[in-house]
Amino acid sequence: MAKYGDTGKGNGEGDKGGGGGKEPGLFKNLAMLSSIGIAFVAATFIGLAIGVYLDRYFGTSPWLTIIFLIFGIAAGFKNVYDMIKKYGSSV
Repeated sequence: MAKYGDTGKGNGEGDKGGGGGKEPGLFKNLAMLSSIGIAFVAATFIGLAIGVYLDRYFGTSPWLTIIFLIFGIAAGFKNVYDMIKKYGSSV
């Protein structure tokens, strides 16, 4: 009969995580959620930086900054949507 924590591998190595096996899934989900936030913020700031640079180059302040900020926010939402669609079943 198998003892508590024995995986049945026969090598005496059982579940030594101490958390019952649910912790790796929790950490995986937390990592996925944090990567969603980072992707959204990064896309927004990249759009903003491109807009500021182009406004300084062409002297069209603030129009290109506003346009590229909106593009960055839209790209961030698309990234969030794609990640939720990809990883949504695991949450």
